[in-house]
Amino acid sequence: MSSSRSEIQEKLERLNRGLTGIATPAADRVRGDLAAAIYHCGRGAGTVEAAISEAGTRPSARLPIIGIIGGTGTGKSTIVNRLLGSELSATSFRRTFTAGPVLITRDALPGGFAALIHMDADARPARGQSDRVTIIRSDEPILGELALVDTPDIDGELVEHHAVADRIFRWCDAIVFLVSPEKYQMPELQPYYRLAQRYVLPALYVMNKADSAAVVEDYEQLLVRTGTPSPTVLAVARDDATWQPDPSRTLDAATIRTLQINPSDAGLHARVADVVGRVNDQLLQPLLERRSRIDRIINHLNALTSDAVEMDVHPITQQLQRRMREKSVLYLIGPQRVLDRIRSVPSMIVRMPVALSSRPSSGPEAT
Repeated sequence: MSSSRSEIQEKLERLNRGLTGIATPAADRVRGDLAAAIYHCGRGAGTVEAAISEAGTRPSARLPIIGIIGGTGTGKSTIVNRLLGSELSATSFRRTFTAGPVLITRDALPGGFAALIHMDADARPARGQSDRVTIIRSDEPILGELALVDTPDIDGELVEHHAVADRIFRWCDAIVFLVSPEKYQMPELQPYYRLAQRYVLPALYVMNKADSAAVVEDYEQLLVRTGTPSPTVLAVARDDATWQPDPSRTLDAATIRTLQINPSDAGLHARVADVVGRVNDQLLQPLLERRSRIDRIINHLNALTSDAVEMDVHPITQQLQRRMREKSVLYLIGPQRVLDRIRSVPSMIVRMPVALSSRPSSGPEAT
């Protein structure tokens, strides 16, 4: 951990190459997390607002990427479209409608972002696909400063949706946690609150479809209980609600611009420690245990084929061993076969004189 970012990145890349050829779900997950940690090693410090003054020199591929994370029916796609002022991400009254990450940007993405295939959307609004990042190019003003990612639900029926949302969370430079009055207590989000604190990841907490100040305050108390220091919950009122939040606590493009994108060494070290621990727990230890079992089997097989050690034993023991061998031979032959052998003795005796009498007799010995 005392190494520089470039040294840590080099070591992670070497570890990633060492995992080539291991084809298991755990290895795929570890490779994805390693790639995310490598990506964050190359991130420089800065803010979203700083991107404006650096637009002429800062590569567009390094603009901050903001992920929208939430549960079913919280309105993630609707919020993305509202921030951009255009219908780009597909919405529906159906739950779990967004099938994969939909990334809206003005220019190019970092190579290999999210360790998934990148595909330009063939229609707008886009629903996305679970095994790739669907990209929508747009000229909305805010996209000169950042890129937005709409993600699948983390509490839907399809497990692959949860995995994709988790992957996007680990790749993003900042997160917008989106809940609703019906969903703000969902347990699936609480581990991500703690991870955001552990990785020093900038985050906004937003309640969509809010209809009272009490539910917003209760959400703030829940965040405090999960370890979020001094959280401020932004609110977007339900369309038919009579209650309206304070204008300073609403979500809009200007609020997104206040996010401080400043990757810290402590957050990076926590990411690296977690991914290295996962490599050890989910890949190396199972491999070592498997190798140990194989070695034990090989030792047992070698013991079966090794030569017996010659040793002197007591005469009584030798006699017992001889009798046991005789009994074991009789046991292996079987009683019926022993009787058959005994019955065959007279016939053998009878055949012997016949064979001798057939020989011609001559000389004094014959008489």
